[in-house]
Amino acid sequence: MKLVGLLLLLASSARANFLRKAPSSTFSTSIRELSSTTTSCPILTTDGSISIDLVVGTDLTFNLIPSESGTVCTLTKQSSSGIVPVARSYNGKVWERVSGPFSSSLSFDCKSANDSPLFCEVALPELSDSGEEKYVITTAKKTRTPFQRAARFLEHTTFGPRKDEIEELLTPESCTSTWMHKQMYNTPMSLHREYYRSRADDRRREDESVGVIDSPCAANSRWRQAFYTNKDRNRQVTITPIDGHDGWYGFEVDGFLRTTTNNITTENTYTEVDPNGGTYDMCGNQLYLQRGKFPMRFDGKCRNLLEVPLIHLVHDSLAEGRLIDIPYNFDSSEFTTLGSTAASNYGREVVLSESLTSSVCTNLQEGLDPRTPIFGKTKDGVYLLYDPHILLKTNTPDKLISDGGGSTQEETDGKVLCASAPRTFLNEDTCKLSTEASACDWNDAGGTGFATVVCGSPGEVSNTPLSYFESFEVAARDDPTESNDVLEQQRDTIWTMNAVYSPDQLRQRVAWALSQIYAISPGSLVDSIKPTEQYMT
Repeated sequence: MKLVGLLLLLASSARANFLRKAPSSTFSTSIRELSSTTTSCPILTTDGSISIDLVVGTDLTFNLIPSESGTVCTLTKQSSSGIVPVARSYNGKVWERVSGPFSSSLSFDCKSANDSPLFCEVALPELSDSGEEKYVITTAKKTRTPFQRAARFLEHTTFGPRKDEIEELLTPESCTSTWMHKQMYNTPMSLHREYYRSRADDRRREDESVGVIDSPCAANSRWRQAFYTNKDRNRQVTITPIDGHDGWYGFEVDGFLRTTTNNITTENTYTEVDPNGGTYDMCGNQLYLQRGKFPMRFDGKCRNLLEVPLIHLVHDSLAEGRLIDIPYNFDSSEFTTLGSTAASNYGREVVLSESLTSSVCTNLQEGLDPRTPIFGKTKDGVYLLYDPHILLKTNTPDKLISDGGGSTQEETDGKVLCASAPRTFLNEDTCKLSTEASACDWNDAGGTGFATVVCGSPGEVSNTPLSYFESFEVAARDDPTESNDVLEQQRDTIWTMNAVYSPDQLRQRVAWALSQIYAISPGSLVDSIKPTEQYMT
């Protein structure tokens, strides 16, 4: 809960950064010490001056009259050691306790009789005999500008007011009720799950329960020049001389050749790669890659080659049967460079927009070890490595997969699970009866062979990672490639970004308030892999 509270504070601060400085407002204060058993809040003078009446007496039972409309009246205990809050009345409301040492000991009995004004009887704790302590009642009034009133309203209904939202409330055609109606009925719902899935962009060697990997010959296939990625952390690389090519070395990962290079010089002259070959642990992360460094472990410490080896084959026969001829130059418009790799030290990551007709893709045999590298060679001789990523499909209530995902389940021999969701109040109006032979039910292992009800699930959208700068990992039990801490931070990031940027601020704030009534501790949801989507709404 401390973490979520911090996120709420950060979200409110982030949105409030958009708030322009409000004009100064009028603030008046009047102070009067309690001096009779029936006491009203001090009356403010027109010039905003402060008046004080001394207290004499030992009776600490008082009848306090509530504040006037538009003012706040506070009762405090004051001494040389400081001021302690006791109670308050604001905007004409009855007196109430406030947080502090007296929050549990005070009791107010509020009533009116014989047409007398409403008052609240309270017995205050005794003061010390030293005479240093006293009770003080203070009235304050703050006249707010329309801009400030709008900002105050948004403080209660959003995760922090923004300048454009404040100005919208100040327009003649808008008011708080109009704004609230627009938020709840005319603004699309922002789902954490949708935010996550649309940005899920995970390197995967093979199909997972939530989706399949793309194909090297399909349109929008992913390719890279870098020899390694953050997914290779804690794996081993074997460096061996290449027969018939003096001075050239092959870099193998998981027993498969991934690239060749003629540079094995390290940054430290006292740490060298054995020219006769050796096996080393890869120990870096994405930051090393971004700096163009290739880290390996020597004598228990991370050392770097001078540069990240790019994908290169000293001879095409080294990838026989696994080298795809790409009929485009690397700088052609068919390739789209991703992110900041355009001017990187470690080569580019690209998307090939066109599909390929290659015998290599046709002849890639079933059962091929998913760790086997697939290479590409452009028309101008640039070597690339196929970089498989997981693909998620859309199956929302208004955009169903016609067979519930049964065909994909069959094609992957059950590796990818049926996408059809259970029928609930969230999707029952859009569930459909599928007569396709492959149709699957949410609790079936495969196609039923009969008519089957298929349903979508809110937020179950496809991933479109090419549209976003940030991306999220997909937790996998068979091949976890990120630490639990990283996967847990994803959920924090998703919540924060949705709170700061979602247009349906009122809905998000109400959902947050309701979640405090029915709270669930993360510790009660035990899962060693720290999944993300299961936590999303």
